[in-house]
Amino acid sequence: MSKSIILIISCVLFLSACAYTTKDITTHTNEHKSYIYKEKTFQFLEVKTQLNDPDNKFQTSGFELGNFVKQTINKELIKHGLKHSSSDADIIVSYGIGINMTAQSFNLFGNKEEGFLTNKPKGALTIIISNKKSHEVLWEAWTNAQYKQLETEVAKKRIKYAISELFKEFSK
Repeated sequence: MSKSIILIISCVLFLSACAYTTKDITTHTNEHKSYIYKEKTFQFLEVKTQLNDPDNKFQTSGFELGNFVKQTINKELIKHGLKHSSSDADIIVSYGIGINMTAQSFNLFGNKEEGFLTNKPKGALTIIISNKKSHEVLWEAWTNAQYKQLETEVAKKRIKYAISELFKEFSK
């Protein structure tokens, strides 16, 4: 085999190893019919994070998850024509992050009559947008995915993907 063919094969294998998958990410949204499209500004509530990890297996991917999620949501809201306000906003954005390192998944054997449980850690993000004055929920969305210990940039791409998929359903 020539060196150029080996080089091409090596490049393809390297690039496929660098690719990330989003097949395990699911998204759901619920826009409430009472949403009046007058809101122009938003502000955030504090992030709520819950970690179920009795065996201390969770490891961060080299960045502050809560801040990264907030920045990504912020960018999506701005894309939809809203402006961030630190005090007198029309809507409140709250979000929660949950990671369950002890989540179980049931896997069937080939004959589909028997199966077994395996540990498949899961992560979830919920976003709720409500009217600041009335406290009425205007829009809510959530996403679930298998938790994977990934390189920082790959983890960030998966988070950006999930949030952008949620906001595809956000109408402004």
